[in-house]
Amino acid sequence: MITRLTTRSPVVVQRCGGMVPCILGAFVLFLFVASCSDDSSPVAPPSGDRNCIDYADYMHITGSVDTPGYAHGVAVSGNYAYVADGYWGLQVIDISTPASPVITGSVDTPGYAESVAVSGNYACVADGSLGLQVIDISTPASPVITGSVDTPGVAEGVAVSGNYAYVADGSSGLQVIDISTSTSPSITGSVDTPGEAEGVAVSGNYAYVADGSSGLQVVDISTPASPVITGSVATPGVARGVAVAGNYAYVADGSSGLQVVDISTPTSPSITRSVATPPHALGVAVLGNYAYVADETSGLCVIDISPPASPVITGSVDTPGYAKSVA
Repeated sequence: MITRLTTRSPVVVQRCGGMVPCILGAFVLFLFVASCSDDSSPVAPPSGDRNCIDYADYMHITGSVDTPGYAHGVAVSGNYAYVADGYWGLQVIDISTPASPVITGSVDTPGYAESVAVSGNYACVADGSLGLQVIDISTPASPVITGSVDTPGVAEGVAVSGNYAYVADGSSGLQVIDISTSTSPSITGSVDTPGEAEGVAVSGNYAYVADGSSGLQVVDISTPASPVITGSVATPGVARGVAVAGNYAYVADGSSGLQVVDISTPTSPSITRSVATPPHALGVAVLGNYAYVADETSGLCVIDISPPASPVITGSVDTPGYAKSVA
């Protein structure tokens, strides 16, 4: 479903870098972020009134599209959202009109679509026990699988950087896959992680793996053929998803909510602060000063992370399904 932050004077609505969709069971949710302002430009609130808005007053569902399967993951590029829809593969959704998103195309995948990442004209789908599917999305109405590679584990999460896809492969850790030739992707390197790799984010020469009960693993990927774990930090819950912004990784840590991890020294990451988001934080995305947490039966939770050392929940919206992923 789609959520929009509506406004009351003197509040203005701004798109927070574009639409921010969230998968909730079989629904898609979009966010718009409100700022304090007396005109079309955001301004700082008056002195002593740093929290001029209760964001919970302005968030509500404004539109939705049901998908045929169970929506597990989402990625956004331009006017389209790409949904990993379980046994129904990849769904391509036109989000150019947020109040009326429409499924414009789809392609069945042989496995169980868990996660999706988009780069250029291709979507890479973590397809459960059948590994990685590379899909040509240059014609959104007619996506086509161009290549695939089986992985030794269960592909649960995927991130793309350059010519490589990085797959969180369950008990088989991190798989590094060369996708430079879309018709014949191949595993270039891998590293086993101590837990169950469920989510992955890439920044620079490092991949950050949400590794289940083993917390966050930091992997040096500067040599794709030989990825190496350089640091790790145990989280109090079960690490399910991860996003990276600047010197911090934000970990969706199951029943332990959001963990803010300082990664300025990749060899020794450390938890800076945590925020409880009951019942279970499953996915996270970061944009600007906010972290957006897909929190299972509680829907979407918005957390102010400015500064990261003092995160505060600013609002939430319930969703009809299970919130599993957000972009």
